[in-house]
Amino acid sequence: MKKRKLPIGGVQTFGKLRAKYDVYVDKTKHIYEMATSYEAVFLARPRRFGKSLLCSTIESLFRGEKELFEGLYIYETDWDWKKHPVIHLDLSARNYTDNGVAALLKSLNGQLDAVCREYEIVAERSDFIEERFTEVIAALFEKHGSVVVIIDEYDFPLISTISQQEINEQLREKLKGFYGVLKRSDRYLRFVFVTGITKFAQISMFSGFNQPKDITMLAEYCDICGITYEELENYFKHETDAFAPRYGGKIKYLEKLRANYDGYFFTKDKVAVFNTYGLLNHFDSSGDFMPFWSMSGHPSLLQKYLETKEVDILDVESAEMSAGAFADYKDNTITLVPLLYQAGYLTIADYNEKTDMYTLRYPNIEIRKTLAAFLASNYSKAKGISGDSVSVRLVQSLLDGKLPTATCNP
Repeated sequence: MKKRKLPIGGVQTFGKLRAKYDVYVDKTKHIYEMATSYEAVFLARPRRFGKSLLCSTIESLFRGEKELFEGLYIYETDWDWKKHPVIHLDLSARNYTDNGVAALLKSLNGQLDAVCREYEIVAERSDFIEERFTEVIAALFEKHGSVVVIIDEYDFPLISTISQQEINEQLREKLKGFYGVLKRSDRYLRFVFVTGITKFAQISMFSGFNQPKDITMLAEYCDICGITYEELENYFKHETDAFAPRYGGKIKYLEKLRANYDGYFFTKDKVAVFNTYGLLNHFDSSGDFMPFWSMSGHPSLLQKYLETKEVDILDVESAEMSAGAFADYKDNTITLVPLLYQAGYLTIADYNEKTDMYTLRYPNIEIRKTLAAFLASNYSKAKGISGDSVSVRLVQSLLDGKLPTATCNP
C-alpha cells in the first residue's frame, strides 16, 4: 500500500497538521459546543492523548484562520470567525526541579515576550509575573478586543516537583497569584481553555465563583481526545484494510487493535477511545503491535509518587473510587488509585449510581503488562521484598495475563 503521512512524533500544531499530513480526526464539533456554551473550560487527560493539538486547534479557531477548517464540522456552522488576540502558554516547556520559581518566571516571561512582540504591545518583564500577565491582557483588550487565553499543562510545575516539598510549595504560591489573574481579568476575556493531568484544589483557578467549567467527566466530551471505534473505521480504513490480511482478516485485526490500544473510558457513559499515540505509531510501524505509549516514558508524577509514598499494589486491580476522588486533589493527599487513573494506567470499568462509586480496571493489554512490570520493579525496590512474595507474584500474574480480573473487555 501507499503509506500515508500520519501525525506521529508529537505533531501539536493544527496548521502544520492540516497542511502537511494526510489525516486529521475532526474534533471541531466538540470545540464548537464548548466555545459557544462556556467562557472558561478545564480538561484533564493523560499525557499523549492530544491535549496540545486540541489547544492549537482552539488557537487557530479564535485567530480566525477559517481556511484551515474547510471540510470540518465547524466550517459549516454559524461560527463568526472573528479574530481575537490569543495568549497560548505551555507550562511543560521547562524543567522546574532545579530552579523552581526562577525557571517558572523565565518561562512565563519568555512566552509573554512573544505575545508582546506579535501584537505590538508593551508590558515589561517582571518578577511580579501576575502583574505583567494582568498588563498584557489589558493591553491586548485595549488594542485588539476581547482576549483568548490557553494554558496547556497548567499543573506540570507541580507534578514535576511533587517530591521536592519546598520547591513545590514555592511554585504553588506563585501559580496561585498567576492563575488568579484570570478571575480578575474576566471582563477582558472571550474564552479561557486550560488543560492538565489532574486538578489541584489549592490553586486559585479552581476556587471561588468564577472558576472554569470542568468538562473532564462530562458525557458529551468523553471522546474530545482519543479516537473512537467509529473514527477508526472512518479515518483509517486505508490502514486497516492494508494490515488486516496479516492478522487473519478485518474482524480479527480490529479485535486485536481494540485489545491492545482501545479501552479508555473517561466518563460513566460507555464510549471507549483508543490511545491516539499508540494507534498512529502502530500504523506507521507497518502494523506491528508494540507498547508505543508505554515506551514513550512513565509520567514523572507516578515515578516520584512511588519513590516517596507507601503503596499497596494489591489495591490496583478492580479498584473502586468515589466520584469526588477524581478531582479536587490537595497536593499532599494524592493517593495511588486516582493517580493511576489520571496518568492513564487505569480507566473506568463501571459506575454504580446508588453508591456513586466507580470501578476501575486496566484499559488494555499494553497497559496491563507495562504497568504490572513497572509496579513490580518499583514496589520490590521500595519495600526490599523478595521476588517470590505474594504481592510480586500477583503482579507477575497480571503481567502474564493469567488472572480473570486482569483481562480487558473493550
